[in-house]
Amino acid sequence: LTHYITVSIFRNMRNVFNHLLVFLCMADMIVIFTNLFLSIRVFIPTLLPDLGPWSDGICHIAVTGSVFLTIAITIERYYAICSPHTYQTRVLERGHWCIISSYIVPVILTAVILNTPKILHIGKIFSVKSFSNPQTYIKVAILSQVFHPLSTTCVLPVIILAFLNYRILVKSRRLNSSTCRQVISMA
Repeated sequence: LTHYITVSIFRNMRNVFNHLLVFLCMADMIVIFTNLFLSIRVFIPTLLPDLGPWSDGICHIAVTGSVFLTIAITIERYYAICSPHTYQTRVLERGHWCIISSYIVPVILTAVILNTPKILHIGKIFSVKSFSNPQTYIKVAILSQVFHPLSTTCVLPVIILAFLNYRILVKSRRLNSSTCRQVISMA
C-alpha cells in the first residue's frame, strides 16, 4: 500500500521542486521518528539499548540532509525564477529524475560523510582507545563537533539561503514592476 501511495504521489507531481519537497518531508520524518524513539528511551531506558546511539546518529544525518535539501530547494527555486528559460531547457534536456538525483545523491553522500565521525564513534571504531594520546581524541572530537554542525548546518546555509533568497526577491520585484508597466502601457 505504501509503495502504491508513493508511486502515485510521484506520478502526480510533474516538477522537480515538488519532488524535492517530498524528499525534504522524508528527511524531516526520519528526524521526528528518531527523536521520538530517543524520547521514549528516556522513559523506558531498557527499550532496545543498542539502538539508542544509532538512532542519534541517523538523526544527525537526517538533520544535515534536511538542511541541505532546503538549500537544494532554494537553488531550484532560484533557477526557476531568475533564469526561467534556462531552467525549462534544462528540465527538458536532462529530465526530472536526472535533475532530482543530481540534488539527492550529493545531499545524502555529504550528510553521511560529514557525520562519519559520529558513526565511527557509535560503532566503537573511533574511540579514546584507538588513539595513543587521549588528548588527540578529544581535539578531533571537538573539532568535528564544532566544524560540522556550526559551519555546515548553521553558518554556510544561512549565508547561502540569504544570498539566494535576496536574489529571488530582487528578480521577482523586477518582474512585477515590468509586468505593471506592460499592463499600464496596454491600457
